[in-house]
Amino acid sequence: MKKLLLLCLGLCALCAEPKVLIFGDSNTFGTTDNQGGAHDENKLYWAIASKALNKKADIRVNALPGRTIGLDFPSEHFNGFKALKETLRAERADILVVMLGTNDLLIGAKPDMAAEAFSNFITYAKKQGIKGLLIIAPPLLDFGDEKGADVLKSYSLAFNDELRKIANENNAFFIDAIKIIGKAKEKDGVHLSQENHAKLAPAVANWLNEILKKY
Repeated sequence: MKKLLLLCLGLCALCAEPKVLIFGDSNTFGTTDNQGGAHDENKLYWAIASKALNKKADIRVNALPGRTIGLDFPSEHFNGFKALKETLRAERADILVVMLGTNDLLIGAKPDMAAEAFSNFITYAKKQGIKGLLIIAPPLLDFGDEKGADVLKSYSLAFNDELRKIANENNAFFIDAIKIIGKAKEKDGVHLSQENHAKLAPAVANWLNEILKKY
């Protein structure tokens, strides 16, 4: 009886859907602008991608407006590294999809500093048993003729280049949102429009499907 029970448990584990954790900031949460509006959840990139996967995975989303990669700004509540630790302690995840970095650059982090924090973030996730990684480099921060806009734009491009290197070093799949959508199309120049979400979704679904082929 004991052997039969163990066999059944083993078969259940094999049949269980892989768990995907999608982790991000306001652009994963669905924020429309700095006034706190939000898109219909079904129109967000991860919801569209999830539907395209046709229930091949158990997809969970953890997103918070203002979340950084690893900075306690404006408080530790917004520190993504600390939030990831809590999340992975609470539930097992097989695959991690992460899009972070926009807020770090907006509050003054330089690309190399933000990239180092991101690398530590990924290293920790892998040590906790994450088997598949999809890194989404955020959209371009382009504020036109505003003061300091050129510097921020160059930081945004440089940061995404660093994320590409981190993805290569960690055998992770990689999406550069700048290549797909350019800059965010909402009025504030930071948040994704519904059109942006719709453009990003097929790439996310495609790479998730590739990762899931391993399960």
